[in-house]
Order: sequence, then structure tokens, then C-alpha cells
Amino acid sequence: MDDHAENTHRFRIGRSVLMLALLTGALLAPAGCAIFGLAAQALPHRQKAAYAGLKNQTVALMVAADRGVRMDWESISIDCAAAIQAKMQKLQKEKSAAELSGVTWPYEPRSVVRFQKDHPELELTPATDIALRLNVARLIYVEINQMTTRSEQATQLFKGKCVANLRVVEVKDGKAKVAYEENNVSVTFPEKTKEGVLNADNYKIYLGTLDRFSTVIALKFAEHDID
Repeated sequence: MDDHAENTHRFRIGRSVLMLALLTGALLAPAGCAIFGLAAQALPHRQKAAYAGLKNQTVALMVAADRGVRMDWESISIDCAAAIQAKMQKLQKEKSAAELSGVTWPYEPRSVVRFQKDHPELELTPATDIALRLNVARLIYVEINQMTTRSEQATQLFKGKCVANLRVVEVKDGKAKVAYEENNVSVTFPEKTKEGVLNADNYKIYLGTLDRFSTVIALKFAEHDID
């Protein structure tokens, strides 16, 4: 093979290799992006605690409910308070929430509800004053404004909804202040259906909605994975 022919042959081989590399890159680029995208989606996302000031503090939890809500669900204060406190204590025991390390609970939810019933004036008392009366360093105050179990789309369908305001009161040197506040914390149950479901009843939806709501509130105080 003369020099000209050999150079031509090498040029053709080089061009073929280059074209193959370009084609392979073009084919793999979308797949590679997709793979990296799936990998990113698979990694857990972390949500920081909305309020992280409970560590090593004495904490009381009080759930108040609108009078209309209490007429429909008489036990909602104790049901909700017990669920929230139990879930926060579970996070403590599992040592999965550093923000809850060293938290002590001087009152059982039932004791707090009894205190509320014995003092009806608390309905008009600011959360800061309630915290001082309970003699704790932190008061988690949940005020439920809405609890429904029927769909807004059709009354024959079941769809739970709970809406509440959340406050955390800090007490130091005999003075109390609201350190964290979030209004209109809202959850629905079941979550996967917008309209609602047929095969249920009011009490089942009530319990499911409170379970979902209490989880959302408990996780306000601990860093956690989110979808």
C-alpha cells in the first residue's frame, strides 16, 4: 500500500471511530441523564424541624377545639393530644430526633384535658398565660378550627379534613412568648383521592384524619425524611 492509500485508509478509520463515538454519546446521553435523575429521586430528602427548641425542656401539650368541632367530636382534644404526644415520645425512644433529646413531659394528655374542663375560661386565655399556669418551659398549643369527615364534592362520599393553628410558647424567667406560630395546618384523609370514598364511615375517617394530622404535627419538631 503506497503512502497516499495508507493515509486515506487511516483517515476513513479515524472518521468512523469519531462518528461511532459521537453516535454512542448521543445515544447514551439521554439514558445517562435519566439514570442520574432516577438516582437523585431515590435519595431521601430531609426536612428540618419547623421548631427545634424543645431539647432538654419540660413540655406540655394542649389541644383546644372550636365549640362547633367539639359538638361533633366530643373527645377530639384528648384523642388528638394523646396521638401527638405518643408519636413525639416514640421519636424520642427511637433516638431518631436529636431535637427531642432530653424532653420531659410532666403531664399526661388526660390531665391537661381535665385541667381544660375544670377551667372553661381557658378558651379565652392567651396561650402565653396558659403556659405560665402549667409551669413548663415549653407549651405546644394546637387549636383545631375544622374537623370534617364528609367530602365537599358529595355528601355521600367520605373525606376527612382537619385544619388547625399551631403555636409554641417559650417560658423563661417568669415571662412567656410565642416563639413559633403556624396557621391553617391542614391535612386530608384519604390523601390519594380528591373526591372521597364510599366504603367507610364517619368514625373510621375521623380516626384516619387524626392519625394523619398528629403525624404532621409531631414531625414539626424533628428533622425527617420527606417524599
